[in-house]
Amino acid sequence: MKRNISTILLIMISAGMFAQDYNQQAEDWKLHRNEIAISAGPLALNPYYLVTWIINVADAIGHNNYQSMNSALYGNYSFGYHYQTLKWLNVGLKATYEGQGKDYYEYIDKETKTVSDVKHSHVNVHWASLMGSVQFTYYNKGLWKLYSGVDLGVLMYLSEEKFYTGEKAGTTELRGRTTDNGKSIPVFLPAFDLTPFGFTVGKQVYGLAELNVGLDSFFKVGIGARF
Repeated sequence: MKRNISTILLIMISAGMFAQDYNQQAEDWKLHRNEIAISAGPLALNPYYLVTWIINVADAIGHNNYQSMNSALYGNYSFGYHYQTLKWLNVGLKATYEGQGKDYYEYIDKETKTVSDVKHSHVNVHWASLMGSVQFTYYNKGLWKLYSGVDLGVLMYLSEEKFYTGEKAGTTELRGRTTDNGKSIPVFLPAFDLTPFGFTVGKQVYGLAELNVGLDSFFKVGIGARF
């Protein structure tokens, strides 16, 4: 009889400890409701690249005496802040930036596509967005959190051109440069991003990875903190 009573008491104590631990885990999301994260990736699946293509065509017409060279992507970077309003819902803000650049060299002979070794100009293109952000959590256990998201806001497009009086191609040797720099008027457009799948690994400090369609990089990784 005493053995049965002891067994029942042990089961009750164990069940109570398990329930307390379960309840604590269930409320973990309330302990650190603020999240900040920085991340980076190669480039976005940006629907406004069509705008860039049109501008590039117009730019090429305007530079028809010059050959574009040394095109470079500067990468896509983002910063986000979110607040866990519900166990399954985060709301906050996200800022993104993406840039690219290229050089122009003057043709010596357009028919043979022979270019001078003297740089004419360098063009930079900038995409910067600020968006309200919502994340929907559908798995959050242990170190793992899986979510999707939607972001909406405003995008700024800007191009700028720096003109040179001469820089030899492939070198840093300058023959003097002008201060005549051209900058386009910023173009403001609606911004959006969809995150079909994202996950974090960790508690207060975590790593993250996401797939995106829109202004954020199509695949990005980063680091974040909860507090």
